[in-house]
Amino acid sequence: MDHATGDYVITIGDDDSVLPGQYPALKTLLEREKPEAVSWQSNFYNWPNAYNPNAGRLKIKKSGVFGRPITVATRDLLDDPQWGLTHSNDITPRLHHGLISRVALDKLRAKTGHIHGSGAVDVYFSSAILSVIDSFIYLRHPFSMLAMGPAAAG
Repeated sequence: MDHATGDYVITIGDDDSVLPGQYPALKTLLEREKPEAVSWQSNFYNWPNAYNPNAGRLKIKKSGVFGRPITVATRDLLDDPQWGLTHSNDITPRLHHGLISRVALDKLRAKTGHIHGSGAVDVYFSSAILSVIDSFIYLRHPFSMLAMGPAAAG
């Protein structure tokens, strides 16, 4: 399979969401750039609960959900791990709230024998995937929302 054909995997939880209007922009990006992976800025919301009764309110301005993607050379992160920290703490590709080509997933499985290397999926994956891809696209804006609360893993 070739990631150029649009064969990608994206994973979000049952209490998470994709922001409105994002799929057409993402589809255009994938067709134009054919990236091995796409990561984006994390965006969280909290479930209301006894400890945080005012949580759950969310307001996002349209200007905050679209932006210019940047291509990140994997070599930049491998040569200088601090590079990623100066740009974003979540710049590396992830399985959870990230988009990965099937080709990249197959490369990782062929190299290591698996995709999930621990119970904390993205801790292993975000490092391991860099060993099999040359570059990825980072969106400086959120594509999805991650839920945080007593029932969530976060």
